[in-house]
Amino acid sequence: MGTFDPFHNGHLMMIEKLSKEFDVVYVFIAKNYLKFGKRMFKPEQMRQAILKTVKEKGIKNVVCVEKSQFLPCSYLSKKLQCKNFVRGIKPEDALFELVLRKVHSIFGIKTFYYPSGSVFSSRKIKEDFKNNKDISKMVRKEVFKLFQEKQQSVHFVEMQKNLSSGADDKALTKICDARKF
Repeated sequence: MGTFDPFHNGHLMMIEKLSKEFDVVYVFIAKNYLKFGKRMFKPEQMRQAILKTVKEKGIKNVVCVEKSQFLPCSYLSKKLQCKNFVRGIKPEDALFELVLRKVHSIFGIKTFYYPSGSVFSSRKIKEDFKNNKDISKMVRKEVFKLFQEKQQSVHFVEMQKNLSSGADDKALTKICDARKF
């Protein structure tokens, strides 16, 4: 479970490992209330990108679920007859994860953690994108396409704003060059 905003190569590596260890891997895309309003991509966009990515990689035992904001993952896991819950963990999330593990145990679900020793971070990828850094090596092509679409829409909004404010052609050319258009 995670927000997968965006889904990156670290997530994919974890799914690849889990798909070899379990009959079915459920990927729950959560709507994190603590990150409300800060999503870059809609959960459905990520769900589609994840499904296309795992299909491209030949992984057949992945089910991707956009988790309802009203159903706890523990309840959903129990309904789907999941006996194990696997999460990536970062050191700064340890306390939260201990509480979550306790909640899962109430439902009879074992929680396992993969240390997030990966160089990939959704937050860092979004930051790099906003600073016009190359993120193509950190995400798969389906997710990269979403970033390109986002970049084009940001570019369009900038152009509209500058046109309405009377920006000259040189300023607009500079924006286009910075955004690689």
